[in-house]
Amino acid sequence: MVELTNKVVKCRVKHRCIWCGEFIYPMQKAVYRSGVYEGNFFSDYWHEECFEVAPAGEEFDPHEMVRGKDELR
Repeated sequence: MVELTNKVVKCRVKHRCIWCGEFIYPMQKAVYRSGVYEGNFFSDYWHEECFEVAPAGEEFDPHEMVRGKDELR
């Protein structure tokens, strides 16, 4: 994986957190990432607390984790 962007942003529109699947609403802070994985471009948004608990470099199924925790729903 080649990470191109990894920064905290203030959302202007509603996004869905890749970790927990809950919405990130306008004016909330979020972690924005983009990059290339296995030859395909990706971009995603995370709640800051979700990004902190996600194990670095490990694969996971999107939208199946508890917000801010490293456990399945």
